[in-house]
Amino acid sequence: MRKQKIQLQGCQNTRDLGGMVTKDGKRIKERKLIRSGALWNATSKDLECLTMQHDLRTIIDFRTLGEMEAKPDPHMKGVSYYKNPILERFEEEGEGKKQPSGNPLQEAVDRAAGLPDDAKGFMISVYPQLVRNEHCVNGYRKFFHHLLEQEEGAVLWHCSEGKDRVGVGTMLLLSALGVDMEEIKRDYLYTNHCIYDEVTMLLGTVSRLVSDRMVEEKIKYMLTVSPEYLQSVLDAIAEDYGTVDGFLREGLGLLKEDFKILREKYLEG
Repeated sequence: MRKQKIQLQGCQNTRDLGGMVTKDGKRIKERKLIRSGALWNATSKDLECLTMQHDLRTIIDFRTLGEMEAKPDPHMKGVSYYKNPILERFEEEGEGKKQPSGNPLQEAVDRAAGLPDDAKGFMISVYPQLVRNEHCVNGYRKFFHHLLEQEEGAVLWHCSEGKDRVGVGTMLLLSALGVDMEEIKRDYLYTNHCIYDEVTMLLGTVSRLVSDRMVEEKIKYMLTVSPEYLQSVLDAIAEDYGTVDGFLREGLGLLKEDFKILREKYLEG
């Protein structure tokens, strides 16, 4: 597939969606739509690359308030920053209240300890909440509001790893722009390529330090993406709304004019 990863030193999963082709032959404009993992570890050169080379003007942060506080985004002059926690209220109902420790290895082990043995099945079961929990849905509603209001330059949206909250949000946006679902799925799974080195290194460390192989297996399913994860969201949407277009219109409240505005802003050709 098209090479879309932005090469940054401190961020492993930052991608310009420019160049993706829609079903009617149009293309997403470059330097307009950027999906990403967290930016807290970005170097000064990374920030310069995003602002100068990719014309970054707006950041939408999908993380919980606890994640934002523990690892705040760096300030970038001329870039607007919006807090838009997709999971905040939903996490308050479960174990998501625990704030990040700042140690990626310890965070991964702690999170894995809280998962059932069937970690993959657990991920498949919770993904649909992103399009069923009202707080999550309202978060994506706000996301589209920002996209519709964007005047110039690029908008970047991110969560912690750029795979789950961002993965579903990107699926919804690409669907609204008219990209074929098979291409959307390829973009979703491309995350595994982008984070391969980071995840492999972490799993290697876990293997050396943690004797419980089940923990290693849980971390693998927690830190990567699987076709079944996204499919569980699509199945939930099909059950509740019939189609993704139905969810965009009924669930998020997008109007016919909104689709037109999005395509005028972000497509060419």
